[in-house]
Amino acid sequence: MEIPKISIIVPVYNSENYLNKCLDSIIFQTFINFECILVNDCSTDNSQKICEDYLKLDPRFKLINKEQNEGCPLARKTGLESSKGDYIQFIDSDDWLESNMLELIYNKAISNDYDMIIFGCYIYNINGLKSIKKQYFINNNKEKIIKDILDNRIKPYIVTKLIKRNIILKIDFPIYNCNEDSVITIQSIFYSKNIGYIDLPLYHYRYNENSLVRNPKKNVLNCIEENKNWHKIIDFLNQKYINNLELFKPELDNKINRLKKKYLFNNKLRFNKNLYKLYPDSNFIFWCFKKSIKWSIKIINKTI
Repeated sequence: MEIPKISIIVPVYNSENYLNKCLDSIIFQTFINFECILVNDCSTDNSQKICEDYLKLDPRFKLINKEQNEGCPLARKTGLESSKGDYIQFIDSDDWLESNMLELIYNKAISNDYDMIIFGCYIYNINGLKSIKKQYFINNNKEKIIKDILDNRIKPYIVTKLIKRNIILKIDFPIYNCNEDSVITIQSIFYSKNIGYIDLPLYHYRYNENSLVRNPKKNVLNCIEENKNWHKIIDFLNQKYINNLELFKPELDNKINRLKKKYLFNNKLRFNKNLYKLYPDSNFIFWCFKKSIKWSIKIINKTI
């Protein structure tokens, strides 16, 4: 069998309601030279059976059944270890693709030997189409691209990035789910020498609004996991830029301060000192904010 040009990796966990649409959008791509590795992360619904049905339909599909549930980042890593393609495309099992997505991004990638291609996406919530996310790609300077990710001008979604396999193999994958895309994407950008861009939304991203407001326990867990993954990102940047994070100010300050403000307004996280140890250079802005909140609370109490 010919070595595939693209390895598609799809972590699967209890996504029976969306999985057929996702896999159909892969089968009917105009680009055909790919393999699709499905990584079943111990699903308890009908997802494994659906995956097995697609294996019978198309020899380009492969299935890995994990022995224990470890979450999306390590499921992606498991798929990567079995991949053979020149490029890697991660896809979430509840999303779907434009029919010409692989053709467009692959042709762009080989046009100038790009290590990474960034492209846009449609975002959906429970009510349907929410927005179209373009990536505000200005130039090929990777420090500028990292700053744009920190500033949310370029979305960190790993599913909107086609990446050379030899680049993604260098990545130290996170073990925590929340904000795992930023960990993988920022490392991939650092290791890429040549990054291309397609100004089109090609990926349909289903935003799971599994409301954190309605699930405070999950909200606390997500904040803690996000904090750990940002520790991983900052440790990586410190190592690669020799403790010169001034390169990424003020975007990094603003990003981390927004995260710390979440703790301030959460009764279960507010007094967890370990969370505030994340990137202490940002604490000046944060503590000023915190003091102003305390001052406002005192004034409110006096007026009641």
